[in-house]
This record gives sequence, structure tokens and C-alpha cells, in this order.
Amino acid sequence: MKQKTSNNKSALVITTGLACNSACIMCSVRHQGASYHDATTEEIINDLIKGRKDNYETVDFSGGEPTVRKDIILLIKQARKFGYKQISISTNGMKIHDKGFCNNLIEAGLTNIIFSLHAHNKKLNEIITRTPNSFKQTVSGIKNALSYKNLMINVATAVFKPNYQYLFQIGKFIRSLGVHFWDIADLEPFGYAQKIYNVLYVKSAKLSEALGSLEPLLNDFQIITFFNFSPCVIPPNILNNKNIRRIPFSQKSETIKFVNHLEISSTKNFGEKITGFQQQKMDICNDCVYAKECAGIWTEYFKLFEDKEIRKLAIEHGYIKRKLSYETKTF
Repeated sequence: MKQKTSNNKSALVITTGLACNSACIMCSVRHQGASYHDATTEEIINDLIKGRKDNYETVDFSGGEPTVRKDIILLIKQARKFGYKQISISTNGMKIHDKGFCNNLIEAGLTNIIFSLHAHNKKLNEIITRTPNSFKQTVSGIKNALSYKNLMINVATAVFKPNYQYLFQIGKFIRSLGVHFWDIADLEPFGYAQKIYNVLYVKSAKLSEALGSLEPLLNDFQIITFFNFSPCVIPPNILNNKNIRRIPFSQKSETIKFVNHLEISSTKNFGEKITGFQQQKMDICNDCVYAKECAGIWTEYFKLFEDKEIRKLAIEHGYIKRKLSYETKTF
């Protein structure tokens, strides 16, 4: 049975806090040296009220891990009461392995769940999450959720050094569960990931090869969405497939409003940091067919690697509109 199609309207994303029952090595929102408090029930309810006044019809409870909150059922009920048409949770799914808890979420009014799953087996998943039984519980949570025919299910996978070689196997496993919508995200250089970015990030040529390996799976999913990737690294046979969507970070920032109540020990607040990743362009970017919609490459990447590989990929993939005399020039 096919799942409901995705809704692409602007979304209100409420960061409920950074509390989490996992400790993923690449987490982009938890980082050392931060002092924070999870948002209170009253604060989030006020956010929901303001969101409806601003005509948002879609809300996503994010974190951290929103399912660890004792008031999450109440918050979902309030969102439904206020008239949100789509109510979503971004979650690792570990608590949703409890069928009773899963049912309570649905009865409260939840319409969408975005599960995070970054591996296709127990060993790799627990290396990434640093949490025993995380794979078993997340997979069980996905299966529980899939039993509700009117519930929209996405599974999200971040791509980085421990798992990029297994991207095809991960996709095949996710599809075998009965999932139709797969979100694949580039590593965001923030939080834990920024601290060990040189260890976690995959160089562009290898990343492109991993993304290219997905071709046999493209027609198995209804939609595969690439988040935050520069088009340079995506082979054209992948990027141009009818089942592929690509959402650059710049576009995501425009269509999603982030709300949080976190206090960070920094000169910039958390809201600015989470939406303010720095990207920059090469000299050939102005000649790229995606120039208007692409914000460039992560600045953190350029700090570690030269741009020769990305430059070569952009040209080989046919994204540069004219013959260039500076094809081998470094950034």
C-alpha cells in the first residue's frame, strides 16, 4: 500500500530541547560548552498559538529527542486543537518501539513521523548512535508506525565516513521495511560533527560514488530527497531522476521557520547558529546551471580539502555551462 504523499508547504519547526536518549557521533545540535534548558510546556504552547496566527498549518516537533518529553502527547493534542493540519515528530524512534506509546501519539493527532536511521545493521548503528539496542528499537518503531495506513512515514539518513560505503545497503534495508520516502542528508558541520569534521566527512569523489550507487533503488521509492548536498557531487543520472528531490540548505532555511528557547554560551544564539552554517563558492560556480539555487560548499570542507575534486565533478557531470580555461585552478 502506498503511503500518503508529502506536503511541501512551509513548516514551523519547534526545537523542544536538546535532551536525547541517544548520543550520535555526528549530532548537529548538541555540543560541548552549551548551557540550555528544554522549552517548557507553556513556551511551546505559545509557539503553537503564534504559529497559527502566522498561518502555519504544519508543525514539526524536533530536538534533541522530542519523544523523551513527558508532555509530548499533550503538545500534539494542543497542535491538533489549534488547527494544524500536519503534525510531525523528528525522532530516532527508539521510544516508538512501544506499541502503546506509538498508538497514543497517533490518537493525539500525530500525522507524520520522520525517523532517523543511519545504518542497515546493529553493529554499524550502535557505532554511530553509541547507544545499545538503538537499531532494534528504531526498526521496531518504524514497523509499528507503518501499521497505521494514514500516517506519513519518512526515514532520514545522514551520510558520513562510517556509513557512506553502505548507502545502497541502507537504502535497500529501509525499503524492505515498507518505507516509501527516504531523506538523505549531507553531514552538517556543526555540534559534534564540527568538532570531528575531519574524521567524519567524506571527500567529494567518494561521496559522489556513494550517491551514484543508489541508481538501482531510485524507482523503488516514491521519493528520495537529498538535503544540503551541493549538486556538484550528485551524478546527473541520479539528480535528474523523476523520483528525486533536492533541497539545498538555502531553500530549507527559507521554507522552514525554526523556533527554540535554548540559551547558548556563545556570542550568537542557537537559532542563528542552526540556520547560519557558512558556505562558499568556487570561481566556476557562476557558470553552473544550479548557480541561482546553490549556496556553495561547506566552508569547513574547504578548510580541510582543496577544491580540485569538486571542480572536476562539476565539469564531468555537465553542470558547467561553458568550456573553461581555469578547470584545474584551485580555490
